[in-house]
Amino acid sequence: MSEKTLYQELGVGKAAGDGEILRALRTKAESGEWNLEKIREVKSVLLDEEKRAEYDKTIEPKPLSDEENAKVQQVIAQYQMQMAMESAKDDRLEFFQSKMGKMVIVLVVIVVLSVLFALMM
Repeated sequence: MSEKTLYQELGVGKAAGDGEILRALRTKAESGEWNLEKIREVKSVLLDEEKRAEYDKTIEPKPLSDEENAKVQQVIAQYQMQMAMESAKDDRLEFFQSKMGKMVIVLVVIVVLSVLFALMM
């Protein structure tokens, strides 16, 4: 598993402003969770526009290799095929249930008519 980013360690989002970062740093300092050196380090990176932009480039996701992209496409294709099969299965089940419902009604009508006919005789 990869290490946490400074944002994750601090508990703020990547779009956090200076005020939010300072509040989070203060909270870390007051709780004793971080020492002064760590706070200065994070403050120097996240509160300096140029350093922060440089840092953000290092944590941005890297593009997938051709092999990784092929695997992702394969998984997507398998998922789509599975969903299509499930949908077809649902359609067949719905068709069967609708036909069965009609057959049950016809059978009930036949039984009722048979009983009525038998009572009339």
